[in-house]
Amino acid sequence: MGRSPPGCNRCIPKVLRPDRCVTLDGQPCLACVEDMGLEKKLKKLEILVDEIHAKRRALRTVMNENHDRLIHRFPPEIASTIFFQYSLEKLRFEYTRDNPILLGAVCQKWRQLAWATPELWTSIYIGPDMEKMNWSSHTERIFSEWLERSRTLPLSIRLFDRSYGDRHLKVFDAVTNMLNLHSARWQDIHFELPEHHFHRLCGSSQGNINIMRRLVLVARSTSSARSAFSMKCKPSPIVLKLKALGPEYVDISWNALTVISLDSLTVDEFVDLLRRSPNLVTITLLDMKPLSGPLRVPNTRISCPHVRSLEMLYIEEGVIGKLLNSICFPSLKRWTLKGCVFSLESMILFIESSSFCLKTLKVDEFSNPNQTHELFRHLPSIELLHWFFHGRPPAQAFYDLLCSPGDIPFLPSLQTLKMGCDYGFPLDSIPPISAAPHRRSLKILRVDSMGWVRPMEW
Repeated sequence: MGRSPPGCNRCIPKVLRPDRCVTLDGQPCLACVEDMGLEKKLKKLEILVDEIHAKRRALRTVMNENHDRLIHRFPPEIASTIFFQYSLEKLRFEYTRDNPILLGAVCQKWRQLAWATPELWTSIYIGPDMEKMNWSSHTERIFSEWLERSRTLPLSIRLFDRSYGDRHLKVFDAVTNMLNLHSARWQDIHFELPEHHFHRLCGSSQGNINIMRRLVLVARSTSSARSAFSMKCKPSPIVLKLKALGPEYVDISWNALTVISLDSLTVDEFVDLLRRSPNLVTITLLDMKPLSGPLRVPNTRISCPHVRSLEMLYIEEGVIGKLLNSICFPSLKRWTLKGCVFSLESMILFIESSSFCLKTLKVDEFSNPNQTHELFRHLPSIELLHWFFHGRPPAQAFYDLLCSPGDIPFLPSLQTLKMGCDYGFPLDSIPPISAAPHRRSLKILRVDSMGWVRPMEW
């Protein structure tokens, strides 16, 4: 007879304990009697071990009190503040060792204090791969208790799902259903999800309050149809960041928006968003794409009278030209350009049509640094110029214009000049600008490739 493969105790609970026998007189054999006696001793020892563990837990509580008297001398509100500083929002999102649950593992008093400090539980991070989450009733209870400990305070939520396929839908539904129950407290929200999952985060129909102030939606492309982010109580965020998700898929109140950041959207989607948002103050555009749909950029520029800051990052020449030809920002004070290739003509047309009084210009990598003085002639109001170039420095003509008073002043309002180069600053190619009488008050700084700033010395 073949030997059966070995099994674990869970599969074969009686593998080491054969059935006890019964002799002719109705009594077990001597071996069975001895085995039953040993089993009784084991049960007594197990009870004794449990009692020892319980006593050690009580002793360790006393030990913690004796060894850490300082924290227990503080009033509860001070100790709670210390705990909160330990579990700052940024640290909680980036380092698992700062999880506030660890505070409760120190001792009973710490646990009572941590559990009674709702500020520790107002931020929650879920992700990044839900497909690998070990979701169970225990996990669900921890998640639920975390949210309950935050009581009625506003919540900051980071929900990431970078899984492929829908094998984890049971986990995703459990998480979103629980979050939806607390949607009236959503304040700072960051969802990075497959594009067909946004509709699941619809909030709760209970109550008509929405306190959302910041909303970040990052769409991951999938083969499924794209869905819209729409809550039962429409939010009115002040800050909005969208990546690969156009405004037509975002159901919010746009009037409250003052800060937007758009990544991997198209020119027509940007124009659509400008039409929806009359009170924008700060705009950041990253890796914008050409026109995509039937909506076309209007012949007349869209005026946004409240925009004071514009940041354009890593945008191709054809795209940035269409962007600049579509907008008019008469109140613009700060303009940042990095990694962008653009024509001088589109820049000047934008400046002339907006008629703004620009104070700060930060430029990284001009496509043609020898033409910059032509651009700067149209920006006489600049007070701070931050100019970093990756190739050759500007021609001598720029420095001559800066040093010469001339009949038509060149950058007459300039107070601070920051200049830098990838391979170190070529000091020998720069004349002592501050020697010019009208530039003696000019503050000139050198910026290296790491962003360090120091005074220019000749």
